[in-house]
Amino acid sequence: MSTSSSESADIPVKRKSRLSLGLALSVPAAILLKMGFFFLLIGMLPTLLTAAVVRGSKPYVVSTVAAFNFAGVFPDLLAIFLQGGSPRGVLDMLGTPSVWASMYGAAALGIALVWLSPAVTAVVLESLYRGRMRHMESLQKKMEDEWGSQITGRE
Repeated sequence: MSTSSSESADIPVKRKSRLSLGLALSVPAAILLKMGFFFLLIGMLPTLLTAAVVRGSKPYVVSTVAAFNFAGVFPDLLAIFLQGGSPRGVLDMLGTPSVWASMYGAAALGIALVWLSPAVTAVVLESLYRGRMRHMESLQKKMEDEWGSQITGRE
């Protein structure tokens, strides 16, 4: 199956538009957050690595990891922002192990959620379907008791 030039041109345009959007958001963030912007970049490394590995094939993975990762980065980023974004404040935050644990631990939870969700969903759906099958079998048994075995067609 051949692809037209417009179909193959869509992929680089999407990547280019995301890159330009990222750059457009980075400039105001760097101005507003000052040194906190570098803290944000360091804290969001798991998201950037996930985006590089997944490369658009599964955007929900990047979105999930990014949401969890940002939830881990935001409290400390807010503290840096409220302190004025000084380099000393950023270095103090980066020197605290609990900050690293919250940033990267939250990203790890996002990755674990993406990884474990299919298995958990399969278990839940299987148990639901088994319950439905048991219910249908009990209804079938009641029908056989009331109408006889000829109702099932297994004579």
